[in-house]
This record gives sequence, C-alpha cells and structure tokens, in this order.
Amino acid sequence: MFSRREFFQGLLALPPVRAMVDELDQARTLRPTLLRVNVPVRGLDRRLDGMRIAQISDAHIGLALGLDHLVKAVQLLDADPPDLLAVTGDLLDDADYGRACFDVLARVKAPYGRFFIMGNHDVGAGRDRVLAAGRRCAAFRVLANEEVDVEVQGARFHVSGVDSAQVPGEWDLNAPQLVSYVQQSTRRLADGDFRLCLVHHPDNFDTIRARGVELTLAGHTHGGQLAPLGPLMQGRMFKYVRGLYTREDSHLYVSGGTGHWFPLRIGVPAEVTELTLRRV
Repeated sequence: MFSRREFFQGLLALPPVRAMVDELDQARTLRPTLLRVNVPVRGLDRRLDGMRIAQISDAHIGLALGLDHLVKAVQLLDADPPDLLAVTGDLLDDADYGRACFDVLARVKAPYGRFFIMGNHDVGAGRDRVLAAGRRCAAFRVLANEEVDVEVQGARFHVSGVDSAQVPGEWDLNAPQLVSYVQQSTRRLADGDFRLCLVHHPDNFDTIRARGVELTLAGHTHGGQLAPLGPLMQGRMFKYVRGLYTREDSHLYVSGGTGHWFPLRIGVPAEVTELTLRRV
C-alpha cells in the first residue's frame, strides 16, 4: 500500500509529468510573485504605522518542489526587506530539507525577527526533525504554542504562534485542542501594543480574534490553487479561503501559498506576501 507521499513522488518522477511541471515553471505560472497588502488598523500605535510583515506559507519543499523554489521566493524580498518575517507552516514535505530551508529563509533581512510555526505537512514530514532544524537556526524563533514580545521603536509588538494539531492516525487541522493551543500561546496579550498571531489553519481565526488579536496570518488552503475552486471551498471546506478578512477590529490574512504539492495553479498565483500596517 503506497502512502500519499510515495504516490506523488512516483507520479512526479514520470517523464511526461516532469516535463509538464518544467514547462509550467518556465511560463512562470508556478513561480511565486510578491503581493502587497495594506492592513488598516483602527487606533494603531503611531510607532507601528507602516511596519511591514512578510509572509511565506505552504512552500512544500521536498516533494513537488526543490530548494530552488524557496530561493526564488526569498529573492523577492531582497530589494526592500521587511521588518519581520512570518512562516506560517507547511514549509516542508521532506524533513531532509529542513536545515537548508531555514538557512535560505535566514537570508531575509528582518530586523524585528523571523518566526516559524508548524503546519500539518511539517508534522507529516517528521515533526521532531522539523522542529529541531528550526531551533538549530539561530536566526529563527520557532513558536509552538509560544509567544514573544518584540520592541519596535519603543512599542511592544506581541507575536504568538499556534502549534499544529496532532491527532493519532490523522491530521485533524481544526481539532478541538486548538482552542487550548490558542489560549496557551496568547496568555500575555495584554502586554503588547499590537498583537500578531500565526496559525496554519485559518478557521481558527474566530477563536483567536475573540482573544483580542488585531492580525492573524494563516495559510493551508492555497486559495484553492484553481480560481474556480475558491468559491466552492468557501463555507464547505473552509470558512476563510484566501485574502484579507476583517471582523470588527480584527484582521485575518490567508495566503494563497508560496508553493504547492500538485503542480497546477489557475488564477491563484503562488505568493510571497508583504503586509503593511496602516493606522486609520
């Protein structure tokens, strides 16, 4: 019995499939592009107005994509580096690439920190190995139900990271224990002048915003990868699929994904996202 990973590895090794992937890549349909998003925050501390957060999500390195894909994504940030880098899970489909991936991501010049949370594919690739690779990289802070305060021009910028749910025998991506995970990772919210939460599954946004978090970054959905699938997924598979959502004074951004685990995108480009906080 083949695992899903073994099936896709075999499929991608077939010459016709490999040729199709190479042709799509040359046509730039699968290469990540830089997408800029303004996040209007009511009453934002003036010291944080204009702060830029880069998000990389769902790169999926090690199965359909090699390290070069991540290198291309990071290069999009070279000309105008962000203030902070957030990697919101599913970085890896093969833990053997862990150290190399974190080394590439560490090239991003982000003076206020680089942060990583686990996704379900990271867990499947080898949870302990992925966590170890991230923690060995001094340039990164791995947040597994943890939180940290970053000082930004004298303001306290609170960053929390929700761990990926672990259920024996399955990947329950919106499991009940995620409510307690959110609580564990947001105990010191009141200490911050602004609150950023990283979570892989976007449907945890309602639990997170109830805690008073102003901005949540998530991934997982790939925006459907095929534009017609987005509306079909909305409300059926996911409450939040792609883009910026606002509920009262809380915002959620769901990345369309930096990579993929099947080589086809239509109307949903692979993205590296730059989110700029704007005071309103």
